[in-house]
Amino acid sequence: MNSNRLRVEVRELISREIIQVDGNTLASYTLELMENSGSSSVVVTRDGSPYGIITFHDIVFHSSHWEEFKRMKSWEISSAPLIIISGSTPFYEAFWLMNERGVKHLALVDGGEVAGVLNDKDMLQILTEVEFLSIKRVDEIMHGSVISVPLTSSISDVMRKMVEKRVSSIVVEDRNRAVGILTERDALQLAKRGSRSLKESVKEYMHSPVITIEANSSAIQAEKLMLKHNIRRLIVTDRDGYMVGILSQHDLMNGVSGVYVAILKQTIESLSADLDKESKKSSFTNLTQYMVENIKCMVFFINRDGEFLYTNESAKDSLGYHSDDFQEMSIYDIDPSMNEGRWNRSWQLVKERRSSRSDGIYIKKNGEYIDVSTTINYIYYEGEELLFVISRDISEERQEREGLRESNRTMQKYLDFTNATLITLNREGRVMTVSKGASEFLNIKQSELYGREWFKEFVPEDEYETIKAQFLISLRDRNFREGYIEYSVVLSEDRIIKNRWRYSCIKDKNGRLKEVLLTV
Repeated sequence: MNSNRLRVEVRELISREIIQVDGNTLASYTLELMENSGSSSVVVTRDGSPYGIITFHDIVFHSSHWEEFKRMKSWEISSAPLIIISGSTPFYEAFWLMNERGVKHLALVDGGEVAGVLNDKDMLQILTEVEFLSIKRVDEIMHGSVISVPLTSSISDVMRKMVEKRVSSIVVEDRNRAVGILTERDALQLAKRGSRSLKESVKEYMHSPVITIEANSSAIQAEKLMLKHNIRRLIVTDRDGYMVGILSQHDLMNGVSGVYVAILKQTIESLSADLDKESKKSSFTNLTQYMVENIKCMVFFINRDGEFLYTNESAKDSLGYHSDDFQEMSIYDIDPSMNEGRWNRSWQLVKERRSSRSDGIYIKKNGEYIDVSTTINYIYYEGEELLFVISRDISEERQEREGLRESNRTMQKYLDFTNATLITLNREGRVMTVSKGASEFLNIKQSELYGREWFKEFVPEDEYETIKAQFLISLRDRNFREGYIEYSVVLSEDRIIKNRWRYSCIKDKNGRLKEVLLTV
């Protein structure tokens, strides 16, 4: 395995000419540029500076009403802000940035100019070369929940579900077997033809037969199959051919959290087989110098007895211990829930599954507790079993979630006594809290409203797509504070009433959107 390839500068991975458009350019013109050039993304600038990026997924999301889409500006449909790196950034840093931010594209900027766009396909090029994918199986990284439609569906049904679920493809199934697939590019071409095409059957336009792979195959086999057929996703089946999941190129990249495992595995294999245990411990201090020591997560290498063979700087800083302390410690010293019986059961479980994830608690040297989310990977080398553990401090995230739940409970107490029509929605448009007045207005019990999809269940079908899109566009505007949208609402007994609804953003102390307050 050539781990030096992980240090390659990202500018070496870019072979395509970058396309840029001013934010005020019509979105329809930008689409034409993408189609003529064969590019899957376009960088959007505003006032000469990089602002956002447009992919086919962004266009499909806004194109269900084609005539309205043709009047939109490029900046309105772009995903912003654009995450920027320099061309000299090493691959491994770009890889983790892409994973931490949950994005599929990074913009390379040199001298203030956009020099290229790095996507997940570029990343897979390196991951394949260094054989990281060979340590993962398809069923470990696939999406087990497949977004699908029946064979009898119309193109309009497919596009609605594609937008609603925010996915780039829809599987067409018949009796739990994948018989076709429709991608966002296919949907876009059909949307351009007009409303008549949207009423036609998906059966006429889907790609069939689909390319499948069995769940127990290796990730590297999946990548080679994608390259062979020049596709970005595979349907995953069991041995009998029934659909059990879907795997995309992005899933392949995200599934390689084992990148650390691969680097450590390579280091272990380079050690001499006759090193004794103490010698191995000292050798572990040189592991993954350019990655593991810089990651913000806590990293541990643990043997079968639960002893720490290696800990990174973040683990020492987060838990308050020194390197000498860890040499005499084991997992029992930092995990208060761990005992010998549980350790043996956990070890066996990880060994069988090759990896596992869980949330728990660590205790610091000063006695304080922190909440952690942990990923554990199993490694076997030269007769010795080892666990590679990555733990992330989620204390603030948990406090934030609990704070949100508490604020919702507090808000609900006030809402129970007001006759005003007040509803709070989360970022997906689900009802979180509802006032007594709103309950009476809708003629539905408060308890029956929680968690329901406001736009899908209470907006007439012919208005749903437009209103939901306007709502989501507003939320993507970082400067959005409040606004008004006029639309109809379906009340009990199918009565319809039209109102002018006011949207007000509820943000946390860091300015991040938590919920939206909806009032009449």
